Amino acid sequence: MKCIKALFIAAFFEASCVSCEGLFPQYYGLAIRNLSNRPIAFLIADPLNTGIHYPDTTIPPSYFFYLEDIDSLGGLDFTIGTSWKDAYQRAEIEDYLSVFIFDMDTLAKYSWEEVMKNYLIEVRYDLSWRDMIEHRGDKYPRVANICYPPDSNMKNVHMYPPFDIVQNKWGPGITPR
Repeated sequence: MKCIKALFIAAFFEASCVSCEGLFPQYYGLAIRNLSNRPIAFLIADPLNTGIHYPDTTIPPSYFFYLEDIDSLGGLDFTIGTSWKDAYQRAEIEDYLSVFIFDMDTLAKYSWEEVMKNYLIEVRYDLSWRDMIEHRGDKYPRVANICYPPDSNMKNVHMYPPFDIVQNKWGPGITPR
C-alpha cells in the first residue's frame, strides 16, 4: 500500500508540475533540417566524444560518432541537463558547440583525411547554449532546430563561412523541398 501511495504522489507531483525544467536532468538535442536539394551529413564535435573544445574548429578525426545522412530532417539527443546551460556544462562545452554540415557527394568522393585536411565542409555552425534556446521548437523545447542552408532566422548564429556567403551560394528564396 505504501508503494502505491508513493507512486500516486510521484505521479501527482509530475502531473501538477507546470514546467519541470530545472528539476530533473533530461535529454537535450538538435534537429537539423535539410532545405537543400542534396543529401547532407552532419557531425557534432562535442568535447566528451571528440576531445575538441571550441575555439578549436578542426574537423574531428573520428567521424563515426554523429555522422548522419539526412535527406530532409535528422537529429539526435546529445546531452542531458536541467537546462540548456546545464546541459552544455555537463557535456563540457565551454562556449560553443561546433556542428559541421557536409555534402554527401563530397564524403563519397574524398577520404576522411582529405575532408579534414582541406576543410571540405558546406558550413560549420558554432552554437552557444543561448542559440539553442533561441532556436528551440515550440513542441519540443529541449530540441534546437537549425537548418541547412541557413534561413534568415539563423543570420545571427556564428558560422563559417559567414551567413552571407552561404546564402549567396544558394541564392534568395530558399524554400523547403
